[in-house]
Amino acid sequence: IPHIGLKNASVLFKQMEGQFVVFEATQSGYDLKKATKDEIAAWRAEKKKKRTVVLPGLNLDQKELKWLDKIRASETDAYGAKTSNLGEIVHGKVKGCFVPDAFGVPIHYYEAHMIRHGLDKKMKALLADEKVQSDAAYRRDELKKLREAILAAPIDKKLLDEVERNVNSMKAPKGVFVRSSTNAEDLPGFNGAGLYDTVPFVQGREDLAKAIKKVWASVWNLRAFEEREHFGIDHRKVYGAVLIQLAVPATAAGVLITANIFDKDDRDRFTINAKRGLGMKVVEGKRIPEQILFDTSNMGIRVLSRSDEKTILVFDRRGGVREVPNPGRGKPVLSDSRVLTLAFAAQAIQRLFPKHRALDIEWLFVHDRLYVVQARPYVTAR
Repeated sequence: IPHIGLKNASVLFKQMEGQFVVFEATQSGYDLKKATKDEIAAWRAEKKKKRTVVLPGLNLDQKELKWLDKIRASETDAYGAKTSNLGEIVHGKVKGCFVPDAFGVPIHYYEAHMIRHGLDKKMKALLADEKVQSDAAYRRDELKKLREAILAAPIDKKLLDEVERNVNSMKAPKGVFVRSSTNAEDLPGFNGAGLYDTVPFVQGREDLAKAIKKVWASVWNLRAFEEREHFGIDHRKVYGAVLIQLAVPATAAGVLITANIFDKDDRDRFTINAKRGLGMKVVEGKRIPEQILFDTSNMGIRVLSRSDEKTILVFDRRGGVREVPNPGRGKPVLSDSRVLTLAFAAQAIQRLFPKHRALDIEWLFVHDRLYVVQARPYVTAR
């Protein structure tokens, strides 16, 4: 759930690139200033107190491209948490919600791609380069070179043949989302939201190959590298699995947190953010989403804000997505019945993951039919 969106941030804040800053979202905008030595020291000390992020084990021997109904939450070591958690939801047969057809491409194929083309050696050389640690601009450029090398290397033909067969066997194979499912996201203490790439509405063999490699390459996005560094995660132990999921033409989409994000002591309310169209991103940073608090103790619905976006995202028949005028601007995104459907499904999904105090659930509606496309531990800012 974003608290603020800023256009042209890379231009506005160019002079602060590579420096430590203090950034705060406020009711009217934001405050930004260069961090003092004392603030940096205090921040580092606080981070040392944080729980160490534990990556799941690695199963590099699993080669099967499994459909979600064959995958369980225990298989994060091969398919990543995103894919495995969705498999658990499919297995749980949650009443009132669906999961779009999908299958997982395990981490074995990422490693094989890296080794086959000598990219693993490039990666190790990058991580051993002291200048990568000390020079932000150099780090950005070297990571870009590694991503470009991953994209340029040809994908294994047998893998692509099998991916294409699976996609063509889907119930309505008009297009798919090719999504990241690394072993360093959707974890307790580290959700990795927005770090890795999703390629929307992919069509055809050639674009499937490009999309899979783009997702693999996104393991080395600058933002992903910086965030893992921030949490002390060993980059050498990060592997890219892929989730290939049927594209569903959402009429509304968003995120539900099975907690009150405004009051950590409130155990009764869920927080819902919603917008029209596809839920990939907030199209215009200055526009706020529809935000609702749902009270599980009395089924109460409290609307905090209504969405007023001028445009929405829809599928482009040629592939990818495009913006169109919002046909429902000014009208509620979620009816009361939709809120109830969503909240009841979220309660059932929460029961499937009893180890997690709260979940961050990505959902979408096609008219009144609810789909869940992601569920992960809710990680607070504390």
